[in-house]
Amino acid sequence: QRRNRRKKLLNLINSSAKMSEEKKLYVIGAGTVEVNGIYSAAGERGGCTKWIRKEGDRTYQICRSKDKFWIFRSDRNGIEKDIDFYSSKEKKWGEAEIPPADPGTYKPIKGALPCPRFLESYEVV
Repeated sequence: QRRNRRKKLLNLINSSAKMSEEKKLYVIGAGTVEVNGIYSAAGERGGCTKWIRKEGDRTYQICRSKDKFWIFRSDRNGIEKDIDFYSSKEKKWGEAEIPPADPGTYKPIKGALPCPRFLESYEVV
């Protein structure tokens, strides 16, 4: 029995080593409901993780730029046509890796109140 338990434990450890953790960012509670959803880590922008969610032909992004966090739609052929929904109120997030969770940190640009909350999680793949 002891040998079987040890073998099962080793199998579990070996199979866990083959799994990877994928970062996810959950956006909830936004007055502009189309930005709510699950975003996946997709490279970097501005020195921190860039988050992307695709829904049909629409692409939504969350990233840090110029010491602010932004949530916007980015599928409209050029940065000047992006739709900026929300941004952080202050330019103080130059070192932050993920967006602050508190909705009071954000202001609507073309988004509706209330501002979104951000929750980070890991998903085992």
